Amino acid sequence: MSQWYYALDKKQQGPVSAAELKSLFQQDKISEETLVWNKSMTDWKKLKQVLPDLNSAPEPAAASGPATTPATGAQTPGTAQSELSIQINLAIGSLVSGILGIPSCCCGFLIPFCCILIPLPIAAVVLGHLTLNRASIEPLDDTARVMAIIGLVLGYGSILMTLFTIALHALGFGMDQIQWEDLMQQLQDARA
Repeated sequence: MSQWYYALDKKQQGPVSAAELKSLFQQDKISEETLVWNKSMTDWKKLKQVLPDLNSAPEPAAASGPATTPATGAQTPGTAQSELSIQINLAIGSLVSGILGIPSCCCGFLIPFCCILIPLPIAAVVLGHLTLNRASIEPLDDTARVMAIIGLVLGYGSILMTLFTIALHALGFGMDQIQWEDLMQQLQDARA
């Protein structure tokens, strides 16, 4: 049996069965003009559109797909799970980018190839902010919030450390190619 939602006093109500929806109409708690929705519909419709014969119809007709609540603009229950997975995916991306971006702070100072990692802390910051901004669409999951904040901290920290090491390198405190080769040779000699 399908579950129905209806708008009453600018708030989404339900879920209720089709029989309960009909009962609400018969008790004058809702009218023919009341907006209703179920998971098989693409948009909210007036009760009289989905239940044309209110006195004898056993089950309202339906279309297909999720929509938003017309009274509040809130998402319908069918879309809440997908929003949660988007939040968690963005938060994981922020956290992983933040962790992988940590070596970028060595950019050109100790390990020259770390320069290719510079975009990772930037991605961590962008994804972290996207995760936190999605809270305006759907309340943010606590796990997603923690991952996004950690990703932001690591991303901003790596960016600041990268700028600091670039400044040190520009001031002459970094290693040039000859010094790097000498260091590698000393390490190889120490192993032998």
